[in-house]
Amino acid sequence: MLVTPKVGTAVTMGSLSGDMAELVVVQVDHVERIEVNGGLLGGLVNIEELTAKINELVDAFNSHTHQVTVAHPGGTFTTVKPMKAANRFERGDYEDETIKH
Repeated sequence: MLVTPKVGTAVTMGSLSGDMAELVVVQVDHVERIEVNGGLLGGLVNIEELTAKINELVDAFNSHTHQVTVAHPGGTFTTVKPMKAANRFERGDYEDETIKH
């Protein structure tokens, strides 16, 4: 894990071996950036915003109909909704609470 302190913040340093030439950061007051495992998977998700966006899509799917013109005396009619509505999402469906931000 790479923690980049915000410029000008207080940083606590310590030595794991007693050698002052090999110091590590123990604590910072304000963090500018945190990178885990090289950052190859991208940034963390803002869970509330993601849930709202997914549920907008679910609602649009569940309420979707459109006009269809057919070539018979019945004329124009509205198609039926999907046979089974998609379920709305809850953040617990995909949130891993072992890491918080």
